[in-house]
Amino acid sequence: MTPSFADFDCFPFTAGEITKKIYRSPQNGPAVILIHELPGMIPECQRRGEWLAAQGFTVYMPLLFGQPGDNLGVKPFFLPCVRREFHLWGADKTSPIVGFLTELAKVAHEECGGPGVGAIGMCLTGGFGLGMMVEPSVRAPVVCQPSIPNPLLPVSQIGLSPSDLEKTSTRCKKENIDVLGFRFEKDPLCPRKRFEKLENALGKRFVPHVIGQDGRSSPKGHSTLTLDFYQNEGFAEDEKREIEQKLVDHLDRYLRDEPAPR
Repeated sequence: MTPSFADFDCFPFTAGEITKKIYRSPQNGPAVILIHELPGMIPECQRRGEWLAAQGFTVYMPLLFGQPGDNLGVKPFFLPCVRREFHLWGADKTSPIVGFLTELAKVAHEECGGPGVGAIGMCLTGGFGLGMMVEPSVRAPVVCQPSIPNPLLPVSQIGLSPSDLEKTSTRCKKENIDVLGFRFEKDPLCPRKRFEKLENALGKRFVPHVIGQDGRSSPKGHSTLTLDFYQNEGFAEDEKREIEQKLVDHLDRYLRDEPAPR
């Protein structure tokens, strides 16, 4: 039975000077932190959280701005909290909110146990899972259409400081941790050069899936796991299923001692 977002509990969480509401599914296995994208915690993001919970994960969804269900468009760019907590224009800086998410990962691991925690970033938060890998418990990062810094800046940047990217690269290679990545082939907000930077930094440890590259799906889109996944008619059903299988296999590989029955 797929849990409903209505079944998620809500609690405040503070790390440093940042406090956010966290929505958490009923405990059901290792922890996965699903970090919403620019419009907010839209219904399609909630639906992805429900799906992850149905796969046997305890899902933590931090509310970074707005209210659940809100589609704020680009308004978050102008919110004081976003301008303070996100380096929207910093080409080689790690956003302060990543430290908050790292502390959340520690608590999630303590609550759920297991080998580690998964971290899925999307769009505005796309590269955050990489920055969170300074925390040893974060073991299954997923990078979905990373879109900061602003595309008007150098498009090869992914919103991560050089030192944090180097730490992530070193850890991935030393511990044999793969980084899973998703983007649409013709996404202007996440152009090819962003993934090339990750390939150069991580080598074979970066495992990209580029939607539309093989002709099954339209190459035009942005939200690989949420809005376009559920709404884009050009997104082929067989490729959707392949992406979901890759995602759950990646999380299972690093977060479980043995496969979960499904």
